[in-house]
Amino acid sequence: MTKNRIVKISSHEIDSIINKDKKNNCYSVILDGRQVQFKEEFFQIMGLKYNLPDISGWDSFTDWMTDLSWIDNKCFSFLGRKSSDNNGGRRKS
Repeated sequence: MTKNRIVKISSHEIDSIINKDKKNNCYSVILDGRQVQFKEEFFQIMGLKYNLPDISGWDSFTDWMTDLSWIDNKCFSFLGRKSSDNNGGRRKS
């Protein structure tokens, strides 16, 4: 089983990981957090980036993301960049 880690890193470190992933032919997904204000947007973006056939909520999303065996690659990375400000889940005008 793969062990996942969530860590906060600098933009420079993210760029370094992206370059390393490219050299190692990793399956990499980069999410621009400014595009996500609501869970529906998150599901839509992640569905497109991971080519998921169906995401109807957190349960189905978790099912897909805990079994990445359908991706023909042993190297994975998911990077989130530039999260939005905490504004109570409302879009800025």
